[in-house]
Amino acid sequence: CCRLSQTRTCVSGRTCRLEGFTGDLLSSQDSLQVLDSCGRASSPDGFPQDGLSVQAAGIGLLATWGTVPISAAAGMYRLCWFAAPSSSCAVADEFRVDFGAVVVLGLAQRGQDRTCISRALGQG
Repeated sequence: CCRLSQTRTCVSGRTCRLEGFTGDLLSSQDSLQVLDSCGRASSPDGFPQDGLSVQAAGIGLLATWGTVPISAAAGMYRLCWFAAPSSSCAVADEFRVDFGAVVVLGLAQRGQDRTCISRALGQG
């Protein structure tokens, strides 16, 4: 399918659009899913639709999760590929081809309950 070890970057709190993947026989019917480990139902928190992309387009593969910003914690996640599904209900276990990583920059957008206070040196 695709050249392995392709890495792309997304920023937590923003929409995520991944472009420029290369490989043979890529199809607009293929699916991509962000997982902790390809071939296992281990979808990380913070990606819309359990990490399943809403769009994957053929040559120069493009993947997007729509207009919903991702809220995943900063880190590296696996990008998993599934050939044009014969049904629309492909499950995470079927995404066995690990062809790269998604690096998420930023903090998780959920559960933030700390306040930072700036103080000048020599005061208070």
